Amino acid sequence: MQRNWYVICTQPKQEKKVASLLTKKGIENFCPFTVTEVKNASRSSLQYGPLFKSFVFVNAAASDISRIAKMPYVVNALYWKSQPAIINPQEIDAIKMMIENYSVVRPEKYAVKVKDMVSVQEKTITGYSNHTTTIRHQGISVTLPTLGYALVSEREKATQSAAAVKKRDSFSTSLAKKLNPLALFGF
Repeated sequence: MQRNWYVICTQPKQEKKVASLLTKKGIENFCPFTVTEVKNASRSSLQYGPLFKSFVFVNAAASDISRIAKMPYVVNALYWKSQPAIINPQEIDAIKMMIENYSVVRPEKYAVKVKDMVSVQEKTITGYSNHTTTIRHQGISVTLPTLGYALVSEREKATQSAAAVKKRDSFSTSLAKKLNPLALFGF
């Protein structure tokens, strides 16, 4: 049986549970998570969450998709022209590359073009001064044509954001320990 990558649509905020259930059943899956910037009226904050809301990628045979769709917290498979949509393995590799190299990645809607290939576009700034040329890496954009998304990340923002999230998490943990009255008694 030939195995392909498919997209399984989950109930809202159930991506981790579905990925865990798939792993327990021995089905290869991929659920990318990243840091996202959430903007409120007065401020913005960083949150760790799924890159694609309600999506889990599954590497399975076409005959297994109907069985997977009946699992708890699963809505259905993503379909294209009355068939489960097959995702190009190069797109899965591109998503993994983005998640590994950039801490803040944001998906943007893109037109679905099944026959196109994955494209990577680097954003750079070129500066000229004193007979010297400098090229600064600003970020990258990866187009995923069969999925209908482009993944965008800025290098400087990504490094600052990751450091800010780690620093904030460690600070809030240490602050919680200091404010806990039971900590005085060794609890």
